[in-house]
Amino acid sequence: MRFILVTLITLFASLCLSAQNRSVYIHTDRDYYLPADTVWFKAYLMEDGRPANTIFNLYMRMANEEGIEFQRSVAMVTEGITASFFIIPAQFKGNHIYINAYARNQHFPIQKPYFKKLGVLHFDEKQKLSSAVPQSRQTFLHIHPSGGILLSGIENQIAFQALDQYGLPFTTKAKLLDNQNKKITTFETDSAGIAQVTFTPLPSTNYRIEWIDPTGNLRKNSLDHAISGIKALIVADTNFTSIQLQSNDRAQTVHVKASIGQRLLFSEKIEVSNAKKINIPIQNRDLEYGIMQVIVSDSLGKMLSKQSRLIGQNTIELTPQISLEQGIGSKSDNMLSLTLPKTIGKASLSISVTDIDVPIDSSSNIMTDLIFNPITAYEIPNALKIWKTTKHKDLFIQSQSWLSEVCPTDSVIQPDTLIVLSGQISMQANTWPKFYKRYLRYNQRNFKETGKRRGISFGYKDFQKLGFKYTEAEMDSLGRFTVHNLIVFDSMSTRVSQIHSQLKFYPFKVNYTFVDSNKYKPPFYIPISKAGQKPGYSEPQEHTNFKSYSYTDNKGHRILPTVNVKRLTKRQREIQLLEQRFKMQDIPTNVEPDQILLPLLDQEVQKRDMALLDYLRRHLNGYNYITYLNGQRKRDPDRDFLMADVSNYAYIKSYRSFPPANGAAAVLIFELAPSEKDRDFGKYVDEQTILGYMPIKQFTQRDYSGGTAEEEKLDDNRMTLYWNPFVSIDSTTSSKQIKFFNNSKAKGFCITIQGVSNTGELIYYRRIFNNRILEL
Repeated sequence: MRFILVTLITLFASLCLSAQNRSVYIHTDRDYYLPADTVWFKAYLMEDGRPANTIFNLYMRMANEEGIEFQRSVAMVTEGITASFFIIPAQFKGNHIYINAYARNQHFPIQKPYFKKLGVLHFDEKQKLSSAVPQSRQTFLHIHPSGGILLSGIENQIAFQALDQYGLPFTTKAKLLDNQNKKITTFETDSAGIAQVTFTPLPSTNYRIEWIDPTGNLRKNSLDHAISGIKALIVADTNFTSIQLQSNDRAQTVHVKASIGQRLLFSEKIEVSNAKKINIPIQNRDLEYGIMQVIVSDSLGKMLSKQSRLIGQNTIELTPQISLEQGIGSKSDNMLSLTLPKTIGKASLSISVTDIDVPIDSSSNIMTDLIFNPITAYEIPNALKIWKTTKHKDLFIQSQSWLSEVCPTDSVIQPDTLIVLSGQISMQANTWPKFYKRYLRYNQRNFKETGKRRGISFGYKDFQKLGFKYTEAEMDSLGRFTVHNLIVFDSMSTRVSQIHSQLKFYPFKVNYTFVDSNKYKPPFYIPISKAGQKPGYSEPQEHTNFKSYSYTDNKGHRILPTVNVKRLTKRQREIQLLEQRFKMQDIPTNVEPDQILLPLLDQEVQKRDMALLDYLRRHLNGYNYITYLNGQRKRDPDRDFLMADVSNYAYIKSYRSFPPANGAAAVLIFELAPSEKDRDFGKYVDEQTILGYMPIKQFTQRDYSGGTAEEEKLDDNRMTLYWNPFVSIDSTTSSKQIKFFNNSKAKGFCITIQGVSNTGELIYYRRIFNNRILEL
């Protein structure tokens, strides 16, 4: 007993509590889409059984059923969650979209990305079948002794699972017989195909199971022989989870390894014998929710026993309490009240409501994707259905094949880093060496004079902003530069030019990349049951029908191509922005201008200096105009004003008849503030539009509470009635009230709620509601 106590103290001291177990779940607003639809999603990232706080990037790849990618993107993660959207290509022809998602890569040989399948509907053509309809059904009775072996002379538990070749369960009646045809016991599997038998096998005795398959035929299975050996059991109670080692063999030293998911708990040598059970308790507060595995091996590394159990299976998944005030009729409102148990300190949820006609895929949920999928040796068909229907949840866990490899433990947890924008300047052949040599000489002179080195001027702005923001970046001998502390969301305009006037006319181009430490480059991962053909990864594809948002080069850098953004023309967009910018200085009138001039877009102005007077003479007929500058009339324009460079003036409007000037001709000139003037104007400039992190954009919720005539006429065919990925509930919130509106059909809807608490509990709810039709 003294020896056992010493062993327990050693185990407690060596528990590996560094975060290694990482998993991802993606909740989409619905399960099926049409080509050109928008897929709204929320991703949950868990680390060590709780929302990850060291992960900032979620890498996502979208592909068709052949594993050919059409988009690759990065979403920014905050406190373990991220929410964004992507658009299905209008020309998409397949029946499914596959998603691979992964966080920072670990040096772990069996790491696989998170996989999700979305359905794509095609109403204009016959839907293709993903696989052939089976002609015959093959059925099997799988036998799983607790701990993996039968020990003779000791009470053993055996789990049985009745499944067909597609993983679908069935019910069967069976009996356990010995080699003298003596009936030991009978049993019947439940609707999930699971049952359990407890008995004490004798040595040198053969046992068999006789059972009836769905066609009524008698089938027989033999049990493995009961032997002398050692096996592990996992027993859980309120405060402790105990690992029990049971032996009917001689005393020997074995190696015991325990893990949860991919996180190692301990790995120790322990002496066992048939004299007494060894009990190794671990406090539940040291364990996250997940699948615990215990493996017992001999001194040569041969596995003697393996046992698995879901830690916290009675509390890990919570079902919220829902009450609904359901509206009746087209575009009526519905009020949803959501309440979580008071034991939840804080929870982050995503809620979707879809039209009742949208198909539902109930093959997985947040539970199966976060807990089961990261360590499944083979995909578990119908895992959610079996888990929900069986009363023997611990037997279900024991009956699966789980990967037992663990990630290496880091002594220091390294937080993820945000991706950094980097660029490289390229020039025509033999031009760069000459340019860089002159650039170095310029910098040496400038450093002696000012004590500062100069580089390129990098400007950037979002589409909604009027002016560029600027920073400087120094180039290396290969033309590379890095823009620090710049986070790019959605699309962003960039402008790069040389600061120094001596070198400004060298033509160049900038190639942008997002530099990060992630080296994840395997082909697209498709589970065998999803592909319908071969398991594992798709073959690498060099060509695709759809242009990727980015690709990864041989150095692991994410390349951002220039994109054509389908928006207003550059001139139209500039006019809109300038109208907003000078709205307060403009003179109100109902008359449209006869001519609008944008000097900064004029190529002649860009190439050479030009006075305002010369510019007006070139573009306006006649000179008898009343002149306004930023809304103020200039009665006698002075020479300094007329001879100033026209690049100071961003916006000019002319009127042949201007009511505020008593019908006289007028020209309205708007001058930029000194801080807004483009200091790079006239230099050679590289302008591009790049894509960064996936954008954060709110789903547009419909609101018919106003009841206007235009709203009544609107034909509302929404498939997603409500989507909110940012629902937060804490212990101070008694309930959450959510209002949403029916579409024009108002036949009913499906509500799906998923989420995770700050302590690792998973939240799941799904139910279909039919609309009640009042009979007059």
